[in-house]
Amino acid sequence: MSTPQSALGSRENFWYDESTPLDELKETSVGQLNAHELRRLIRETTPFNIAVDAMGEPELRKWVRDRRENPNRPSECVTEYERARWKSHKVLREVATPVSKTAKHAPPDRGLEPLFAWLFADSHQDLITDHDPLSVHTERCEVELTRPVEHVPREYSGAEFGVTEYGQKRFRRRFDPEHGYLGGVDFEDLSLRKFMEVTEDVLGDLQVRHSFRQSRIDELLEDAKTLKSKQEKTDQDVLTEILFRVFMDAADH
Repeated sequence: MSTPQSALGSRENFWYDESTPLDELKETSVGQLNAHELRRLIRETTPFNIAVDAMGEPELRKWVRDRRENPNRPSECVTEYERARWKSHKVLREVATPVSKTAKHAPPDRGLEPLFAWLFADSHQDLITDHDPLSVHTERCEVELTRPVEHVPREYSGAEFGVTEYGQKRFRRRFDPEHGYLGGVDFEDLSLRKFMEVTEDVLGDLQVRHSFRQSRIDELLEDAKTLKSKQEKTDQDVLTEILFRVFMDAADH
């Protein structure tokens, strides 16, 4: 809950205390919560990712107020990017196998290789920085996740006793059966042909809904093909970028 100190200094509130119980924040009126408390409340009570760091304080307050008044209806203040991200995730979930995001993208544990590279390196270019000794996987790979089966406990950070687990979160989590990573959902890479079929179907539905010209749809499909062919982004990133342009165009109509 906000204190008199939260009004001092900048709006970032240097005195924000993470130890405030989540249940206390839930019972506090929206007008009394500061930006940090609003962001924490959204992160810990929303079952999908919201770009709260990109949201201004009015958007944060509107989101929390909307969720309290209409818990089953999505808030109108969701950014168009998050809307596109959610839509792309929903689409790919129906056509692609969910895989461990950590095993696919996070730096692996390369053992002693980075140490030897450091000992015998002639320049900084010879160093191996793509390495995390705490990782379980030793190379990037695609590992299919289990169904959502694991209950994840809630955590309370207290100054006296540290992190305390209590109860459980509402939604179960998937896990990586090979490395034990919990959550972190990505999708297997679709072939270019399959990806374009999926993208064309999605854009076709949106074209009817928003009355886009065919030339605009063709332009978006060409952009999607180019981005996918470069293989620099995940399928979800590419589809999110295309859908984000669609939603922004629709908002301008």
